[in-house]
Amino acid sequence: INKKICKRKMSRTTCPVYEPSLEEFRDMQGFLAKIEPEAALHGICKIRPPAGWWRPRAEIEALCNPNGPFGDLTIRSPTSQSVVSFSRGEYEVCHLVVGSKSIRELRTRAERD
Repeated sequence: INKKICKRKMSRTTCPVYEPSLEEFRDMQGFLAKIEPEAALHGICKIRPPAGWWRPRAEIEALCNPNGPFGDLTIRSPTSQSVVSFSRGEYEVCHLVVGSKSIRELRTRAERD
C-alpha cells in the first residue's frame, strides 16, 4: 500500500491519505480491509484513485446516454443525496431511496434539477 500520512498531528482538517495501485483499486473491498485497522483509528481517510482508473469521457457519455443501449436499464434502488451544513465544518448527509428508475428517467431528472 502506497500511503501518505499527514506529518502534523490529526485535527479537523487532516486525515490519512492512501494511494492504492490500479490492481488494489480494482479490488476495493480487499483494499478497504487492508487499511481499515489504521483508518478506523482516525474516523476518516482519503483514497486517491490511481492514474488510469477512469474511463474516457466519451465512453462514459455513451453509457449514460438516455437514448443509448442502456437507456432502458432500470436501477432498482437509486438514491437522492442531500447535504446539510452546520457550523464548525459539520455536515449531515441524507440518502433517500427514490424508487426504481431507468437510466433515461434519471438522466432527465438530473438535467431538470
